[in-house]
Amino acid sequence: FWMKTRFKAATIPDSKPRLGLIGSTDFYSTLSEPICEALGRAIAERGLALITGAMPGVQEVTARATLKGDPRASVYHLQPSVRGLRPLEYGVTIPAGSDMAERREILGRTAPIYVLIEGGPGSVHEVEIALSSGATVLAVKATGEPILFRFPRRCSLLIPRYSLSTSLFT
Repeated sequence: FWMKTRFKAATIPDSKPRLGLIGSTDFYSTLSEPICEALGRAIAERGLALITGAMPGVQEVTARATLKGDPRASVYHLQPSVRGLRPLEYGVTIPAGSDMAERREILGRTAPIYVLIEGGPGSVHEVEIALSSGATVLAVKATGEPILFRFPRRCSLLIPRYSLSTSLFT
């Protein structure tokens, strides 16, 4: 399959540990948005570099929460060179691919660890690329279990504790 060898990881100008984010462009579970916000805060607190696909929903909320937690945090958005798309106003936008399929191929090769929150067919594609590239994918349970049936033994499940007084990711 030609795409497996054609695309390489994006060059991220940062030496911090990388965390890729895969997820839905809309929220289907009432738990997803607060989980994204908590994940963003945890990324900022731990000094990780967040890599997104420049999409609304899961990626936007998590990226904004990361920068709210630390305005100097490393947030990178891989965005295809599609006519009409503008760089995002938060974080650093990096050109990646000529369309969404190519961007997914690149995103799936850019981090050693990914978090999956909800998602649809595009997320399935990104997870497949990440897993085939040797990355670990942590699927957040309770935020879109239907996607998990595609990867029952290949994704690690991250089951956050639900408490208003503590971080979801401790």
